[in-house]
Amino acid sequence: MGVDYVSKIKSAIDFIESHIQEDISLEGISRHVGLSPFHFHRIFHSILGETITEYTKKRRLSLAAQDLYDTDKRIIDIAFDYGYESQEAFTRAFKKMFGITPGAFKKHQKNYQLLYHLTKRKPFSDKNIHHLIGVNQMEPKFMKKDAYHIVGLQIHSSRAHEIPNLWDELDRVQDQIQHRVSQTVYLGVMEPTGVNVEFNYIAGVEVKELKDIPEKMVGKSFPANEYVVFTHKGTTETLQDTYQYIYGTWFPKNGYDRGDGPEFELYDDDRFFGPMNPDSEMDIYIPLKK
Repeated sequence: MGVDYVSKIKSAIDFIESHIQEDISLEGISRHVGLSPFHFHRIFHSILGETITEYTKKRRLSLAAQDLYDTDKRIIDIAFDYGYESQEAFTRAFKKMFGITPGAFKKHQKNYQLLYHLTKRKPFSDKNIHHLIGVNQMEPKFMKKDAYHIVGLQIHSSRAHEIPNLWDELDRVQDQIQHRVSQTVYLGVMEPTGVNVEFNYIAGVEVKELKDIPEKMVGKSFPANEYVVFTHKGTTETLQDTYQYIYGTWFPKNGYDRGDGPEFELYDDDRFFGPMNPDSEMDIYIPLKK
């Protein structure tokens, strides 16, 4: 029986809503839904398009705005209610989201009522979630990949936006890598660390053996595994939609569970023509449980 990721996300949202004025952690939410922090963070973001932290922050500010609108509470008290340590920090966050300070919003409520209703983050409902998942149709392949070695550049991070810079750097130094299996194929390996949403990401190439590793590069070996392989077509700007389909639609619909080990993206010069080329194709390998 495959994991129903939509139900997991709905359960997480219900948990957040019922503890919105308390200290909510990714670990606590992940325990509640029964998934690891790294994978649940990735699934949540893939399906809903924002991180758990972003969602929680927007919900708190939306409820704070509602309190400003409907109650006589002091701004400082509302700030404390929703986890802000000072009125200044609350004001900065509120203005960034709504474009106006809490004081001005409270003083001129009628003027900003429409702005509030257009900008506020409502809780995601089942209908919202299924709408975001969409009706994409993608037929994956099932493959077994033997144990492999990779050499490349690695970052340890929790911020996916740092990855493109790593590929730019690899492009400048890739000629230093010896014993390559292919001159046209590149792998981007995403490996969770087990600490919150942190990961190790290697931008590199597959090699026949881990020898003569260039300075400042890493070499790693990964065991044989069963994978389901999806082909993403188009620019990397729409890559999030593909992951959304994989975790939000394909896994629950087809009754499979994600296996252990890293997932990786395969880029082949014969099919991948650059991140912003609409004709580009790349493959996403997700490990499966046997």
